[in-house]
Amino acid sequence: MADRQAVLDGEDPSGRRKRADLKSYYGLDGSDETKDQIPKGTVSRMGGSADPCDINSSLFQPDVYLSRLIQDRSLVELMEEEQNMVKEIRSLDSDMQTLVYENYNKFISATDTIRKMKNDFKKMEDEMDHLAANMSKITTFSASISDTLQDRRHQITKLAGVHSLLKKLQFLFELPARLKKCIEMEAYSQAVRYYTKAQRVLHQYSHMPSFQGINQDCEAIIQQLCQTLRQQFKEKESTPKQLAECVDLLLQLEEPQDQLCDEFLAQQIDEDLHELKRQIKLQSGQTLPVDEERTAKVYMNTPMDVLEFVDAGCNGFLSNMCLVIASYNDMFLSRAQVDEQMDAIVLRKLVLFVNDLMEQYFDFVKQRVQLESWYRDRFKSLPKTGQDIICRCLKGTLQILLTDIRQSLAAPRLVGKQDGVARLAELLANMQSSVVEQMKSVLGNLQAFIAPDITFAMKPYFRNPFCNQDVREGLVVGFIRHISNVCNEFCESGNDRGSVPPALLLILSRYCIDLENATISYLLSLTEEQFLVEERAAGVSVTELCRMAKSAAQRLLNHYVRVQGP
Repeated sequence: MADRQAVLDGEDPSGRRKRADLKSYYGLDGSDETKDQIPKGTVSRMGGSADPCDINSSLFQPDVYLSRLIQDRSLVELMEEEQNMVKEIRSLDSDMQTLVYENYNKFISATDTIRKMKNDFKKMEDEMDHLAANMSKITTFSASISDTLQDRRHQITKLAGVHSLLKKLQFLFELPARLKKCIEMEAYSQAVRYYTKAQRVLHQYSHMPSFQGINQDCEAIIQQLCQTLRQQFKEKESTPKQLAECVDLLLQLEEPQDQLCDEFLAQQIDEDLHELKRQIKLQSGQTLPVDEERTAKVYMNTPMDVLEFVDAGCNGFLSNMCLVIASYNDMFLSRAQVDEQMDAIVLRKLVLFVNDLMEQYFDFVKQRVQLESWYRDRFKSLPKTGQDIICRCLKGTLQILLTDIRQSLAAPRLVGKQDGVARLAELLANMQSSVVEQMKSVLGNLQAFIAPDITFAMKPYFRNPFCNQDVREGLVVGFIRHISNVCNEFCESGNDRGSVPPALLLILSRYCIDLENATISYLLSLTEEQFLVEERAAGVSVTELCRMAKSAAQRLLNHYVRVQGP
């Protein structure tokens, strides 16, 4: 039963039996619970019993125990008891040997550890004694040095200061020679670093004759260095890295920043505009001066086709313009400005420079296009900016749609009322889809200007104004305003649209309602999504545009009622 209970409790019965046997072997007192856990058929070996048949008791009598067994047990049981006792004896011997072996190893290990710790502590104690002796010697020696040098300490400090001063004076006296050597080796940055390091001291003591001569020599050398840097700054063969280094050094030498900006901008992309102007002269048939003739390149005297002219302007002038703006930004705008007003001045100079050159470029393009025969037959003026060109195309598309609708309404047709309604719905749907598709096409083409592979497209000073002001406000919002204005013009009493078909007023009124309900929100959402326009940077709101469209729709409807009145 005890074995079964042990199994039910999740414990190995043989393990319990071994522990009980070990406790009985060493004479430990066991609780009743331990006694109960001894399986049946096993002789109890718990110490402290007065039973002469208890094999673990000091009063154990083998003869009495044997007699009782012979009397109470059969031969088979006696043989089983003998076998059990033999097994228990062997098990106890084995367990005892295991315990003795394990304890022996632990004692051996503990003894080795204690011996090692004893040796280590003895060695550490010797080292601490040695360290204490050394510290005592150091303290004594330090006190001896302090007593010896106490009277000379102030004198030594003074001499150290004099030595440092002499080194600085030596640097100042050798400064002119060092500057000349750096200029000869073209180590301009090293020369500027030497001069800026000593500049304040030289200016402070310039009233003294010795320092005055050094200051004058250094200023003359620095003036020569400035001229050399300016000459390198004006050379067209200089790389952007060399230009940036020249600007940085000149600014460290306190050269006027606004003057450097003017010099940098003055030497940029003149040749590109000159070549465009030269092509216009060739196309117009003017005779070029002798100094403009390029006998070595006769093919350059042949006028370019208008497409070649535009392509040359894009690949030459516009590409170089982008490089100039990027270089200007790196050299002047990206620098940490001490004066915020100077930063505004530098930016304004760039804006004026770009606007002036772009006006010249568009003027040259206009002149070149005007020289074409097809232009004189179709156009009389050209817009000045790319935004104006796109706006004119969008407005032209709207005008064509309105003309087509008027022609369709004016065409005679023998149709019923149902066919007339379907016809108006078809014209309205065609107008809606055409305007939306045209706007989507324009937005898709403009995305080429913010492609990741274009360097200037990633610059905030281009991307933010282009996406927010030019695309969203200038094109999309401007075109929606234009639609509202065109619709309002049909409602003005003093206009020349007296022959406007009433059905056209209904179509435009319904179109304005569709603008208010869906189209405006869709176009602005599409623009903001494709061009990553920030919500806080958006200008005119959707609500305001919808209100304009709603007002135009109501005015058109009122005008239709007046036209169709009794």
